[in-house]
Amino acid sequence: MTTASALLLVVGVILVATALGLLLRALPSRRRTVRLPSGDAAGAAREIGVDLDGGRCTFVLFSTVHCARCPGVRRALRPVAAGHGITWRDVDLTDSPEIAARWKVLTTPTLVLLDPAGSPLARWTGAVTAAAVRQELTSLSPQESP
Repeated sequence: MTTASALLLVVGVILVATALGLLLRALPSRRRTVRLPSGDAAGAAREIGVDLDGGRCTFVLFSTVHCARCPGVRRALRPVAAGHGITWRDVDLTDSPEIAARWKVLTTPTLVLLDPAGSPLARWTGAVTAAAVRQELTSLSPQESP
């Protein structure tokens, strides 16, 4: 293999990897269900400061101080939460790896919708859009609906 062909191969691999990375980044975030390992949903929700006495669903946004997408997600989704009567809770994981481990947060932003009892109904990772969250909120079954 000549030097020129090796260089072309390396450049080709870099271009393919970059294209795949950009494609994956552009894909919309998907809703996922989440279960807490301990099974104590109410305790886990109280641990992060969620008020379970209000009888309302809660959006919990897990973020860090270095998260570039978190402020945009927060700005886009707070009006959605207010429009659906859902309370909002920000949780900074910068100095709380134990909370990140308990809630299985591997990337920020991570948005979790909790029912009034503190059990997770839905979970989104990445830069989720307001339209995607609205669509998922309307697709929840009547007993799960916020």
